[in-house]
Amino acid sequence: MDHLTGGFDPRYLLFSANYCIFISVDREKRWSILYDQARIDVVLKVEAGVVTGFSVNLSYREGEEYHEVIRYDTAHGYVHVHRFWESDEMQRWRSYEGRPLAEAFQAAYDDIKANWERYIELYKRGMRR
Repeated sequence: MDHLTGGFDPRYLLFSANYCIFISVDREKRWSILYDQARIDVVLKVEAGVVTGFSVNLSYREGEEYHEVIRYDTAHGYVHVHRFWESDEMQRWRSYEGRPLAEAFQAAYDDIKANWERYIELYKRGMRR
């Protein structure tokens, strides 16, 4: 990630996954990382080398169905997170308000890649309640 321009190069982000799919369509880049019982789906919107929006979503596979576990995104005009083991309500990600979206995207992506197993466990425990 080029922090000065907000530029993006997925080669630096896609590693240590079982399988990865990468699709780039004009200003929108999409890819998924598949694990045995999980999937990370990423949508990154970039214009003139600057991140303008994103979604990083972790889903848990149970049988043939996927269940959303956690999602960071900018769909409502600001950076927020959905922790589906807690509720369907979104929470503003205040520590990234007013900062470049490239920084928020990188933090969200890194968080889910580093903690996906823990988030799935929290989701499973939340489902049992």
